[in-house]
Amino acid sequence: MQAWMVTGSGVLLFLTSYYYMGRLAVYFNAPVDYVTCSFVIWNVGATGITALYNDGPFLMQQGYLVYISVLMAVTLEESFPEWTSWILLVLVSAWDIFAVLCVLGPLRILLETAKERDEPLVPGTRLLHFVRVVLRHQEELRELDARPLL
Repeated sequence: MQAWMVTGSGVLLFLTSYYYMGRLAVYFNAPVDYVTCSFVIWNVGATGITALYNDGPFLMQQGYLVYISVLMAVTLEESFPEWTSWILLVLVSAWDIFAVLCVLGPLRILLETAKERDEPLVPGTRLLHFVRVVLRHQEELRELDARPLL
C-alpha cells in the first residue's frame, strides 16, 4: 500500500509538476533550460516525497498535500468537461463522508486490520490517528453505558 501511495505522489510531484512548469515557462516566455527545470523538479519532488512519507515538519506536509491537491484539481479540470468535474466532486465528497463517519467504513476496517496485524500505519495516512482517537472514545462511551448505575 505504501509503495502505491509513494508512486502516485511521485507521479504527481515529478511528472505533473514538470508538465505545468513547462507550460508556465511558455506562457510567461521565460527561458528555462532542461538542467534547471530538472533540478527544480527533482528538489520539489524528492522533498515532497520525503516530507510526506517520513517525519517531515507538519507545516511542510500540509503544504505538499495542498500542492498535490491543486495539481490533481487542475489536471482533472483540464482533462474533463465541467459536468464531469462536478460529478467527481460530489462523488469524492460522498465517499469521504462515508469513509469517515460510517461505523463499518473503510477507515475503521483499515485501523482494525493494522491493529490485528500489529503493523504501524502508513505515514501518508497519519490523519487516521484522529479517527483512532474518536473510535477509542466511542468504545469508552459504550463501556460506560453498559455498566450498572449502582
